[in-house]
Amino acid sequence: MWNIFKFDQGTSNDLAAIKKYLIASMNGVVSSNMKHLGYKLNYGVSLPRIKELASRFKQSETLAECLWKSDCREMKIMATLLHPKESFDQKKALKWALECTNMELAEQFSINIAAEKEFAPELACRLLEEMEVMPRALAYILAATAEKRVSMSETEFTRLFQKAEADLYSPEAAIYSSVARFLKQASRREKEKTLHLIENIDTKKGPGCAWVCEEVRTYIEYMN
Repeated sequence: MWNIFKFDQGTSNDLAAIKKYLIASMNGVVSSNMKHLGYKLNYGVSLPRIKELASRFKQSETLAECLWKSDCREMKIMATLLHPKESFDQKKALKWALECTNMELAEQFSINIAAEKEFAPELACRLLEEMEVMPRALAYILAATAEKRVSMSETEFTRLFQKAEADLYSPEAAIYSSVARFLKQASRREKEKTLHLIENIDTKKGPGCAWVCEEVRTYIEYMN
């Protein structure tokens, strides 16, 4: 699995140990239920367990790169936990973002490493330029998470909000559910603007419109 990569003996030892831990932690039933995520390897390990295993290793850019290049669910998630945050630049963040192929990985990428970077709002706006479903869904997940951690400019917020107004009518569940997540956080910044938006949603125009409306309205009522 690793013979296409060049790395030092320490990294080799870490990779071997990680594989051993994952095999020992494998849940076959959960693994089978996660086949839809599309990985070549999927051990069905829970997120808390993945985080616990990652905590046993020192952060390393080389190790994280090797883990990310694998086609293994748990290793990709561990990559987002083990890459040193200080060296995770915008170029690499965009590359990894475009390689997120499902909602779970998009969320872990955002929460574990990307959302606390100062460039996170800019990256979210950049991802909205993509035509594919996952980058656009990830844009709203990242924006929602980043809104809690870094300073988002008014221009960036406005751009994301305007895109959300259109994307909530998307037929893709990944997109409209991510829009709902973003609008919940947006309501903390622009409550009246967000309320106005959901009150004027045409619930007949998209499969998720009514759901988005209910999700965001409930959040505003009980959390703001």
